[in-house]
Amino acid sequence: MFRAFSIALILTILLPGLASAQFDEKPVKVFGYFQVSFQQYDSSQFFSNSNSFALQQLDICLQRDLDPNLRAFVNLEFINNYSSSHHWGGFEVSEAWLSYRYSRAINLKAGLLLPRFNFMNDIKNKTALLPYMIRPIAYESSFNEIIRLEEYVPQRAYIELYGNQRVGSGTVNYSAYVGNSPNINADPFYGQTGIDTTDTFLIGGRLGFDFELISGGFSTTYDRTNRVAEAVQVFDIKPQPLREIPRMRLGADLRVQAGPFALESEWIDVNYDEDYDYENLEFDFDLQFYYYTLFIEPTYGLKLYNGYWYSKEKAIDIAGPDAQFATPILGDFALELRIPTAGLAYSIRDKVTLKAQYARVREKVELVTDSGTLKLDDEFNYIALGFSAFL
Repeated sequence: MFRAFSIALILTILLPGLASAQFDEKPVKVFGYFQVSFQQYDSSQFFSNSNSFALQQLDICLQRDLDPNLRAFVNLEFINNYSSSHHWGGFEVSEAWLSYRYSRAINLKAGLLLPRFNFMNDIKNKTALLPYMIRPIAYESSFNEIIRLEEYVPQRAYIELYGNQRVGSGTVNYSAYVGNSPNINADPFYGQTGIDTTDTFLIGGRLGFDFELISGGFSTTYDRTNRVAEAVQVFDIKPQPLREIPRMRLGADLRVQAGPFALESEWIDVNYDEDYDYENLEFDFDLQFYYYTLFIEPTYGLKLYNGYWYSKEKAIDIAGPDAQFATPILGDFALELRIPTAGLAYSIRDKVTLKAQYARVREKVELVTDSGTLKLDDEFNYIALGFSAFL
């Protein structure tokens, strides 16, 4: 009895170590980064002056190299002072994927992942590596409650094939991916949430190049969306002709390095293939976005920049009786943002970067109806100070 107990005790002690030695040769790496900001708005016609501190974004990452060619990775992301008890901000599993490297030219990634679209999309959450306090707005996750980020760029895919190949003194790189359509169930009443409600897919990719001091690429995605049908169902409009309408994104990016100077720019066009007329209103849900940033690094660790962002979103909306119209009325809606910006980033340690940014936001809203046009213009200053740090 004692002998059997002793053997069992020895096995209990040794087996976890043996199993760990056999299967867990590489430990799980736990790391992350966060960005804290102080933001101030002033001189807005629509909102009173305000200022606020915020934990703008926190990413906690787990990574394990299962063998020399196989890697598992998870990224947990928190934004805007996340608190479930106060209903602040947001939390999501941003990434959870397994990657396999067959060769330099052939790599496969499967799981929840950030797809490659232009230069910024798959690195947008790495705030500690970016000089911005506020990223170009199509990529700024802290604005996801006020800007249609899900439509500007693909937010998630599930299978991606990618790689690169040397061509002369340069490199050509590619990626191709597939994911769910944007028609995801968010209401438990209709069944399992987080699941695609159609039999369509997101298909996309990017073809890029790196040649000495110049790099860039072209990106595209194609899917079918019910967004327009969901937007009009509150009105007396038959949504069926607007279900699963084609949507295509086109993008281009360019980066140039010349000594201490650098240029970074992107362009995005989102086109909905809607063809539906209601009381002489032609619905238009298209979006456009571009930005450029000029950088100078006068000394190591200090980066100064100046740039310009532009976006235009079109949709449908309703003008209430508190507007210039006597009764609620349906109309074509457009939101245009023009944002010149400037800032700096200074690394005081290898893992800590101080940041400051200023923007002059020019906002134009237009609602066109059969009864007339409602126009609103606003202009205000935006200042953001803070820092980012690696954990």
